[in-house]
Amino acid sequence: MFAVGLIGFGALATGPIKIGGISFDTNTMLLCAASMIMGFQAIFFAIFTQAFSIHNGLLKPDSRIRKFLDSNPVEWGVVTGGILFIFGAALFVFAFLQWQRVGFGELSYAESLRLVIPAVTAMAIGVQTFFCGFVFGALGLTEGQWTK
Repeated sequence: MFAVGLIGFGALATGPIKIGGISFDTNTMLLCAASMIMGFQAIFFAIFTQAFSIHNGLLKPDSRIRKFLDSNPVEWGVVTGGILFIFGAALFVFAFLQWQRVGFGELSYAESLRLVIPAVTAMAIGVQTFFCGFVFGALGLTEGQWTK
């Protein structure tokens, strides 16, 4: 879901696409953004579930999961999520300034949404990434770690 959404999102970022007699524009871009967000959630839910299951002895240990949990996931999540959120917020401010330039009057929906949809998507995925880092950090904790 994430990959398909990202491909469509990227293709529509610069303008509408016509295939045959069908035109794909900002409505399709919004669906691609939703697909990216849901795909992102599904990917991290799968990793959370696998890490939790390994931690509780329900699955065999996986060196990739252990390596990931040992690689400072809190810092990774905070930095990556923060960058994504700031990028999205900056894009949103840019869209707001575009609206201000026309005296807060009417804007072309296609032009404004081509900025607002990526802004909101980046902020949403940024916040998710930020908090995912904390969940991965908690999953990497071992018993007694706080008492040492």
